[in-house]
This record gives sequence, C-alpha cells and structure tokens, in this order.
Amino acid sequence: MNIANIGASGLAAYSLQMQAAALNIANMGTEGYVPATTKLETKSTGGVSATLFKAEDMGRLLEDNKPLAGARLEGDIVDLGRASIAYQANAALLRAEDRTVGSLIDQLA
Repeated sequence: MNIANIGASGLAAYSLQMQAAALNIANMGTEGYVPATTKLETKSTGGVSATLFKAEDMGRLLEDNKPLAGARLEGDIVDLGRASIAYQANAALLRAEDRTVGSLIDQLA
C-alpha cells in the first residue's frame, strides 16, 4: 500500500469516528436513540479501517477487557477530539506526499 492509500484510509476511518461521536453528542437527549461507536483496526497491508457499531453490539466488543467507547458524553467528546487530530494528521500526510511527488515531477521535467 502506498502513502496516499494509507492517508486516505486514515481520513475515511477518522471521519467515520467523528461522525459517530458527533451523532451521539447531538442525540444525547433524544429518547430511543441508540448510541454508536467505531472500532479502528490496523490493516495488514497498511492504513486503518473503521467499523461502526450501535450500542447494543458494544457488550460483545471488548478491547483489553474494557467496553469500547460510546454512549458516554465525556467519551464521545474525547473521541471527537482525538479523531479530529488524527484526521488532520492524515490530511497533512497527503499534502506532504502531494508536494513531494510534484517536486519530483518538476525535477524530471
């Protein structure tokens, strides 16, 4: 997997994580709303993938014998901030890769 694909997979994964956290925060007081969470996993070929789960699935999803985040305001706020920083880092990676490739093309021309 190349750098652009790794960065793009990070953008997609952290975008999904931000969406889940934002939905949970926005619907915190909504009766009947089922909170969502994401599970991030490293791909063997490089990059990261995200899977969206609803709260009823969370009991089956354990990380280090602890339930995954979600359905808690403080956890969702932390997840949102962490995902935003990771998203920005992946976007910076893609911009740097684009500048590097552009510079190499300029030198070859």
